[in-house]
Amino acid sequence: MLHEFIAGNREAIVARTRQTVRHHQGPSLAGGDLEDGVRQFLTQLAETLRLAAPFPGHAVAATAVRHGADLHRSGCS
Repeated sequence: MLHEFIAGNREAIVARTRQTVRHHQGPSLAGGDLEDGVRQFLTQLAETLRLAAPFPGHAVAATAVRHGADLHRSGCS
């Protein structure tokens, strides 16, 4: 199942995201804030898939808005 893949490869996904951001934005934006946001998203996605529930767009959107605001305050465009 996809939720098992996400859980089993979580750190590899985070590392790949860090590498991609570092390549496109520079090393200063690939810190803990970004990784925390990726981990939070992966947790929400895996749990939704595990429960086979309809995708809770409102919950993911609210988290994304908060995380985006945090990243913007730290200098990410």
